[in-house]
Order: sequence, then structure tokens, then C-alpha cells
Amino acid sequence: MSESASGASVIRGLLARGQAAEAERQLHESLQRGSSAELLWIAGEIAESKGDLQGALDLTFESAARHGESAGLLLRRAQLLANLWRRREAIETARRAALLAEGNAAMLTAIARFHLQGNDPSAARPLFDKACDLEPRNPAVLFEAAMCSHYFNEPDAADAGRPEHLASVHGCEPQVRQLPPARPQASGSARHLQRLPSQGRRSQGPARR
Repeated sequence: MSESASGASVIRGLLARGQAAEAERQLHESLQRGSSAELLWIAGEIAESKGDLQGALDLTFESAARHGESAGLLLRRAQLLANLWRRREAIETARRAALLAEGNAAMLTAIARFHLQGNDPSAARPLFDKACDLEPRNPAVLFEAAMCSHYFNEPDAADAGRPEHLASVHGCEPQVRQLPPARPQASGSARHLQRLPSQGRRSQGPARR
């Protein structure tokens, strides 16, 4: 483990134990010795916890300048921009994050969730579809995609992602979130959900078409 990674781990441990002052002191010393993306991420988290959203946002740009952009960093920036009511910039940044997240189902799902929380299911849907293509048997991805289906009046796809069904088939019990329905639209993620094994599913009568 590198010195910066080790320092970041110690600082996170201090924060977890509620020793914020000592964590900040060690963070300051670590940053004086040398910057790292992880240390700047922690600095941003601390700034955000203090209500300094602009300071946390500035740190994402500093991290990108020093260590390069990543999908996770851009998603964090998008979240901060949204919290600062800079919606247009937030959406554009999230779209850039998605381009860097190609091939990473977990990150695509996180970005899709950001769009969904921003009441933009049309932007979330293609990212959920890509995530399902990458990991068609990942219960966490399938559950999130199913929740998106509530926005598009796709009850069969949403039912297939119910926690009890995913738990019986895959041993996964994600937390239930209820989302309001919206307009209907076909989806690749719905097709993936329809391909799930049927064993363990409660009898629900003939599938609706």
C-alpha cells in the first residue's frame, strides 16, 4: 500500500470514530507531503459535511487537474452541482461521467440513479439497459432497473425486480423504493428482467402482455 493510500485509510478510520479534528490535522499534513485523488476526495467529503459545497466542488476540479478525471469523480461533481442548484451543468457532467463508465455496471447504475433522483427517467433508462447488458444476473443492477420501470408503466418488469423475487432467485434483498409511474416506453432492462429464472417466483397468474 502506498503512503498516500495508507494515510487515507488512517484518516477514514479517524472520521469513522468521530475524531474529526485529528482526521483533518492528518489530512492537512498528508496533503502537504503530496496530493492524491483519495486524499482530495476525503477533503471534499469533509468540506461537504461542513456545508461548504462550493469548496467541495472546487476540490473535484483540483483532483481532475492533478490526477485526471474518472467516472466517479465526475459523478461526485454532478451531485455537488445539483445540490448547488446548477442543474444544467450537473446533467452535462453526469453525461460525461457515463462516457467514462462504459463497461462498469456499478458506475453506470450509480449515474442512472442520479438521473432518476433528478426526475429524469429518460436519461436513466439507457444507462440501466447498458448495466443490465453487462451484468444480466446481478440482482442489485436488476432491482434498480426494475424500479426505473415504475416510471414507464411497466408493471411486469417492475414485479420481476421485487426484492422477494430477487431474493428467492439470487439471494438478494435490496431495500424497496417506491417510484411514481409515468409514460410507457419499451426497455432493454425490462427484457433482461423477463429472462430471469422463474423458480422461486410466487404464482401471479398469466403474465400481462
